[in-house]
Amino acid sequence: MEFLDKTHEERFLYMEKESGKTKKNKEYEILYFIIAGNDGLWDKRSHILSESFDELIVDLENDKNRCVTGPFDNSERKLLNLAVNMFNIRLAKMALAEIMYDLDPRDQKLAFNLIKFKYNMN
Repeated sequence: MEFLDKTHEERFLYMEKESGKTKKNKEYEILYFIIAGNDGLWDKRSHILSESFDELIVDLENDKNRCVTGPFDNSERKLLNLAVNMFNIRLAKMALAEIMYDLDPRDQKLAFNLIKFKYNMN
């Protein structure tokens, strides 16, 4: 896993520990990786995780036209949609090109690093 910096790595490890999950779960690691790498998502992590990522996935499966919404700016929403896309490709509502368009360089690198992790390209 290629972190953006030490803070990103520390936040990721904190989220893994805080989750209490003893078994590695790649889908949750994807979500933690995205949240830990973006300051806005990090600040909103309790909101994101409070309704449970599993419940969000079920909601998205039930409403095929829905993307991640909520109190997120454009980049945050795109990164969360990327995490959902990586969680379950059938739920992809945004094409990768649409997700990557107009992300700042840090968030682009975060997205590329996530894709490399998901597909074992490290």
